[in-house]
Amino acid sequence: MRPEYKAILESKRGGGKIRTQRNWAKANTAAEQLLKGGLREKAIILAVLHWCEGHKKTCEFINSDGKMVEIYLTILRKMLNIPEDRLKLTLRIFSGMNRKRCLGYWLSVTKTPVRKFKIRYNDGGTRGRTPYGMCRVTVRKGADTLKTILSLINRVSDEITCNKAPVAQLD
Repeated sequence: MRPEYKAILESKRGGGKIRTQRNWAKANTAAEQLLKGGLREKAIILAVLHWCEGHKKTCEFINSDGKMVEIYLTILRKMLNIPEDRLKLTLRIFSGMNRKRCLGYWLSVTKTPVRKFKIRYNDGGTRGRTPYGMCRVTVRKGADTLKTILSLINRVSDEITCNKAPVAQLD
């Protein structure tokens, strides 16, 4: 290999790692700003909701509680400014459930057009424990959004554990 090409290749080595570090730094800065701003409570709610019910590798949240899904979506839309075309909604129901009733419920909760929903059926079940099935919210191209949410989770958990008072004092 010619020396000038070898130098070019050497200079490009590690670019993905540097880009990843840069993206995490941006996410940490965004999380810090959200927690210091006027939307602090919503940022904490987003962190806790995703921490409990979100996927840790992709920007997905799934739940059967309409209020939780509604709050999660509201925060994504209004606080993180996620546009509608990046939101994908999947409804999971059992084959014995009333498809129209379940879809109608989630349409009213999510305030999303019917064309945005994918409907999936669980394997051969005739009923589930939830009356309307489960709704999955996926943020397409959500790697940066996920990094911001995970940074929020880390900051909130650090804040709580570092500032906690002693449980008990023994004499």
